[in-house]
Amino acid sequence: MNRGPTEEVAREAAKGAKSGRQGGNSKSADRLCAFACTALVAWVFGASAHAAAPALPPDQLEFFEAKVRPILVESCYKCHSFEKGKAKGDLRLDTRDALLKGGATGPAIVAGNPDKSLLIEAVRYGTEDLQMPPKEEGGKLAAEQIAVLEEWVRLGAPDPRSGGKPHPLDMAAARQHWSLQPVVKPALPAVKRTAWVKTPVDAFVLAGLEAKGLAPAPAADPRTLLRRVTYDLTGLPPTPEEADAFVRDRSPGAYAKVVERLLASPRYGERWGRFWLDIARYADTQDFFPQPDIRYPVAWTYRDYVVEAFNSGKPFDQFLREQIAADQMELKENDPSLAALGFLTVGPRFLRRQAEIINDRIDVVTRGVMSLTVVCARCHDHKYDPIPTADFYALHGVFESTEDLVALPEIALLKTPADPTARGQYDMQKTKAQKELADFSQGLKDKAVAAVLAQPDLYFEALCQMEVKKTSDVNKLLSEKSKGFMETALTPLGKQWGILKKPGKWREDPVTGLLAHVAAAPAESKAAVLAEILQSGLLPGGKQEVNAAVLSAAREEAPPDEEALVRLYGRLLAKAK
Repeated sequence: MNRGPTEEVAREAAKGAKSGRQGGNSKSADRLCAFACTALVAWVFGASAHAAAPALPPDQLEFFEAKVRPILVESCYKCHSFEKGKAKGDLRLDTRDALLKGGATGPAIVAGNPDKSLLIEAVRYGTEDLQMPPKEEGGKLAAEQIAVLEEWVRLGAPDPRSGGKPHPLDMAAARQHWSLQPVVKPALPAVKRTAWVKTPVDAFVLAGLEAKGLAPAPAADPRTLLRRVTYDLTGLPPTPEEADAFVRDRSPGAYAKVVERLLASPRYGERWGRFWLDIARYADTQDFFPQPDIRYPVAWTYRDYVVEAFNSGKPFDQFLREQIAADQMELKENDPSLAALGFLTVGPRFLRRQAEIINDRIDVVTRGVMSLTVVCARCHDHKYDPIPTADFYALHGVFESTEDLVALPEIALLKTPADPTARGQYDMQKTKAQKELADFSQGLKDKAVAAVLAQPDLYFEALCQMEVKKTSDVNKLLSEKSKGFMETALTPLGKQWGILKKPGKWREDPVTGLLAHVAAAPAESKAAVLAEILQSGLLPGGKQEVNAAVLSAAREEAPPDEEALVRLYGRLLAKAK
């Protein structure tokens, strides 16, 4: 189809990215929305009258919907689309067929070869005669947008859009979609081979086969049947002993006994719990953030909760309530069921952007429990599900009013938490490990401080290279004699440089104040700040005098810039040690 809900999603995604509403991992919501629209729009609104576009691999479809289509919608359709009634140069870019056909100057793209594609030449502003979008329509695309289009053509220009006129959006029809109707118990279909039907499900399977003129496959032999059911329920093959026992068992309930045995196995929960953990986007680590440890320290307790829920046969309604609101169910402190809240909290952290974290939690609840892409309504009323933006932000308000615990409860750390001996051993080992970690960290700090005190000139030289000159590989610039120093003292450089520049005691200190104020000044003002302090002998504010030794040396050498000042400090401290 030419244009439908997917185009609107792409338009909103492009506008959101342009206005800055969708940063970082909010792109995941756009990808989800666009991808879902592409997959489901045909079900809800019917197929196009034109030939369908070839089926695409999921990764290529996602790439087009999340990255390519928003660029085309926002930057190209106003002059080259059916919607706007324009086809400048006889070129339309809103369908796959039109794009391949091209315009007055020939095909717009050569699939697989960006350098020979007129579209890529135009967005690159390769010649004065071919520059798109034109300057009066917004001008040249951003470098990252051009790179996306180049990569798209290089991949062969995968494109799910088929030709034709826009298909009207019918929300009333959308509300009649089968997935939004109440669950009912259907009548069993009539079949010819009634003796083959052993369960209600068999009747539906057989009806489908008979409608196609097919007959059921013959019954599996005992070993094959056992292998199938064992893999299905535990993910593992049966042992030779189990296979032999099943072959010998001729009793009518032999198969039922095998099923009950497998359901009682701990492997059952491990096998089937994995499917729910995928829905819950379970991970032991969070997305990247500059910190020593990106692990979720007790994420495994949620994993074990899910496995145990399957193995114990926990009712599904209770299973869902605990994962969404266990903290509101008046459970006792450290009740193992509180681990169920990992359903919400083991998701990515989006560099601590709260709006994105909430968006992810709305998504995991609604998509995981309701099979609805509610996050589409973050930017606009949903295009085929009856979900307005107001509903999304009502949910957003619910999650905004919650907070994560800073100190996590010790949930299910021991299988027998009431056993005082086991608990005592755990606490003793935990205390010992914490002390060893603290001693190790302090040892590293002491070693680094000792290295700096022993060779302050090397420290400030490294500081100059890393923080002032922004040299990427300091090892290549410093002499061999400094290699040992490099291993111990340079790790905290960036952190200490950042602290030095912040308002506080280092700026007001007579010794470090000169360097701190120059380091904190904007690049264009550093020389002026340095000259003013050297002339007056006072730090900015006029209340604190610069240390006499620092001021005397600085006035004598007259360092012309920040780099020279840093090295001066290194020489001063080397003399003073």
